[in-house]
Amino acid sequence: MLGALTGDIGLDGADIGKIAVHPAHVYVAVRQAVAHKAWKQLQGGKIKGKTCRVRLLK
Repeated sequence: MLGALTGDIGLDGADIGKIAVHPAHVYVAVRQAVAHKAWKQLQGGKIKGKTCRVRLLK
């Protein structure tokens, strides 16, 4: 997940906070200033060959 955000999308590591991994989902804290960019680029995409659904939480 970190690689997808920093490598594929181009976010800086400082823009990413806590990552909570659960069996069926992952929560990633992202700086609000870049959250829309991350959401837009991950929407409908794949991470490690698996389709991902992305939601913005406030």
